[in-house]
Order: sequence, then C-alpha cells, then structure tokens
Amino acid sequence: MNYGLTKALNVLTAAELQRRWDEGGNAVAVSVHPGLIVTNLLSSSSAHGIEALFFGPLYQWAHKSVQQGASTTVHCLTSPEVPAEARREVTSYYANNAQATPNSRVLDAGVSAEAWRLSELIVSDWLT
Repeated sequence: MNYGLTKALNVLTAAELQRRWDEGGNAVAVSVHPGLIVTNLLSSSSAHGIEALFFGPLYQWAHKSVQQGASTTVHCLTSPEVPAEARREVTSYYANNAQATPNSRVLDAGVSAEAWRLSELIVSDWLT
C-alpha cells in the first residue's frame, strides 16, 4: 500500500509543480510510470517468497529490463513534444513512451494542492 501511495504522491507533486510553474515557466513537470522492472528490490530471502507469490507468472511475463523501464524517462527528457503536452495537460503522466491517463483520484487540483501543503509541512524543519 505504501508503494502505491508514494507513486500517487509522485503524480500529485508533479501536477502541483506544473500548476505553480504555469505556461510561463522554462521547465515542465511530468510523472513517469516505468512499468514492472526487474530489480533486486525484493531480493532478501524472506521477500523472495512474497515476490513469487504476488508477481509469479504474471511478473515473469510482464516485466521490463532496467533499460526498458528507463526508456519513458529518457523519452520525457528528450522528446520535443513533451513540454507542449505537459503545458496543455496540467497532470502530465507518461507510460510506455507516451502520454497516459493516471488514476482519476490524482487528477483533482485540490488533492494535489493539499499533498503539496502536507509535504511542505513534513519537510519544513529541514528547509529552515
């Protein structure tokens, strides 16, 4: 659950940052879904059983290499159309080297503003 929440927070943070920059900014903020990547994240012996249980055959069929997972990030960094797309769609989200639609719950501007406010509250001691 925490993993999913942090991914949602990534989308919310990028959306709020893009709203704050607006069209006049020199940069854009996008969020990227790399897909299921083969990593050593669950490499401990106790987690290996969990990985097999939850990801088993589906994971083996649907996973990407690290290079394949990085391709959407590289696309966002190098593709000339991404800045215009990001300015047109405040919540600019990419998967598989193309603009995609995130979960509808992260599209609410009020939710992204509140997530930003709470994030500032959490890190405020380190910022002063």
